[in-house]
Amino acid sequence: MSTQAKLGHNYLVAVDQSKCAEEAFNSVIKAMDHDVDTLCVLSVAEDVSPTIGAPPYSDVSYIVAANREIEAAARKLLKQYGEKAKKANVDCTLLLGHGYPRSVIIEEATKRQVDEIWIGRRGMSKLKRVFIGSHSRYVIENAPCTVHVVHSKEKE
Repeated sequence: MSTQAKLGHNYLVAVDQSKCAEEAFNSVIKAMDHDVDTLCVLSVAEDVSPTIGAPPYSDVSYIVAANREIEAAARKLLKQYGEKAKKANVDCTLLLGHGYPRSVIIEEATKRQVDEIWIGRRGMSKLKRVFIGSHSRYVIENAPCTVHVVHSKEKE
């Protein structure tokens, strides 16, 4: 038997309000060695920005209010996932990001030197993917580490 201590893996799971995010979270919890691995749970508050071409004197208080609500919802979601991780006896760090989710996922994974990213996939139609883009595809193509994509059983 080796006398060296086992080094754990650092995992990052990206979550939002979707069922596929919950499935990704549950999958990474099952895959982890709870004694040595660590988990970062990331929720990204995708801020609303002013409309392009709006006059500089426009009242943007509605944008500030909307961004506060988005951030509050992300914080609430993180708290829920933190409680789930605690019940599963998982060492967990909760991360609140701001910006475009796919970019923030890559930035956090790089900054925290994670070994694996876990992300859900909603199963959008090809047409929707053309206009919206796929976060999971972007993450796969740009991640500095292994990416696990958990397919949702539900279609969008």
